[in-house]
Amino acid sequence: MAYTTVRKAIGAAETAVTLTHQDQGVINVADLAADCVFTLPDAAAGLAFEFVYAGVTTDTADWSIDAGSDTNFMIGGLLWQIGAGAAEFLGPDGNSNSKLSIVVPEPGTRVEVYCDGTNWVVSGLVVAATTPAFADQ
Repeated sequence: MAYTTVRKAIGAAETAVTLTHQDQGVINVADLAADCVFTLPDAAAGLAFEFVYAGVTTDTADWSIDAGSDTNFMIGGLLWQIGAGAAEFLGPDGNSNSKLSIVVPEPGTRVEVYCDGTNWVVSGLVVAATTPAFADQ
């Protein structure tokens, strides 16, 4: 997927960003001052979004990526790394986890989600002291 648009307008104080089908291919660049939920649009084949932490130190806010329904759950997985330590694979349960929580990301955090028409394929690297978590609605 070639990303063509950078969404730079995620304000530091935003607490909710609802993506639409028209936002397809958007790179969401964030350095937040408040916890924020990124809500994905209804599932449709080919949708792709990227979330990138843009700060230079540990963020002060948490991210949540929400597919909106346990019917359109997440598959795939992430690498999670604390500082210079070894990375660890983390994945959703593959049958109902439709939310991803990232607690105070650090520089290097980059998460991509692609829709196969039903489910959301998650990929990327989360750098954070706290383990990212997949959950149901």
